[in-house]
Amino acid sequence: MVERDEFFPNSERVIYARSPLVQVICQIRFPKILRIEATPPADFQDQVRDLYPIVEQQLPPGMQNLPPEVAKMLGAAAPQKSQYQFLSQDRATTIALAPDALSITCSNYNRWEDFEAPVKLAIDALTNIYKPSFLTRIGLRYQNAVVPADFGIEGSPWAALLSKNILGELAHPGFSNDRIAEAFSVLRAMLPDQLEGILLQHGLGQRENGPDKAYVFDIDCYTEKQNDVASTHSYLRRFNARARYAFRWCISDFLHETLGPKPVAEVVRH
Repeated sequence: MVERDEFFPNSERVIYARSPLVQVICQIRFPKILRIEATPPADFQDQVRDLYPIVEQQLPPGMQNLPPEVAKMLGAAAPQKSQYQFLSQDRATTIALAPDALSITCSNYNRWEDFEAPVKLAIDALTNIYKPSFLTRIGLRYQNAVVPADFGIEGSPWAALLSKNILGELAHPGFSNDRIAEAFSVLRAMLPDQLEGILLQHGLGQRENGPDKAYVFDIDCYTEKQNDVASTHSYLRRFNARARYAFRWCISDFLHETLGPKPVAEVVRH
């Protein structure tokens, strides 16, 4: 039985054949562990390097491959501090380890079950080697960018692509697509007394090389309640469902159908 979400109406789980997803970030934070800062994480590397053989030490990844305006709206995914990154051979998935945070970023996300595997690998390695006393934040963030030209619906007004839940001023006929210079909204909602919430940011960005605009949906589900590591996966599964419901709540039926939704069971069967 599907658990009812506290923020959004439930919707059918689908996989989009023409997904607008840019990247997914899972991040957990914990009290600072000096050993991560003082010593290269060789033992951690040994536990992940079969699947993540490339190691780099640098600042956390930003949004270098996105249009500047879209990147500006999405913001950085992690605090700007030195960290080690362990990358898959195709560089599509990154495990980043910092003294007070662990993040897993994927740019070719297909379905939750596939992403959950590197998340579990990274968290198990962290737990086995560094044994954080507790977690201060668990978060799951989905970043989508809808460019109508990419889906053959250029010329469609934004009013046709967004649901009435977020449409607001863009529903006004005087604000045609070529007249809108900027539109951006931020909503943070919290569950009372639970330190759990969602940060929903959405709005227009401009492609760097061309006139096309992108409508960005940045959905960050999180808890800042103190938790033990064992509770991480139950939170993440719930946040995965919440982010899915939030995206469907934001888009119109027309855009939903344009993206080519397929039931998960049908996709897995093929």
